[in-house]
Amino acid sequence: MQKRCLNCDWMIQNIETQPEDEQARDTIEHFTATGHTIVTLPEPIQLEFQI
Repeated sequence: MQKRCLNCDWMIQNIETQPEDEQARDTIEHFTATGHTIVTLPEPIQLEFQI
């Protein structure tokens, strides 16, 4: 999963490796400093095609 800002390039990738309280703190700090919208998204899927 990743947390991503819809208004700029701010993000937290691989949120499984960062403690939940740090994620929350970083997200709230970004929101309060900028007023930007933060969303949580799944990691991009790597598709493999065989021909």
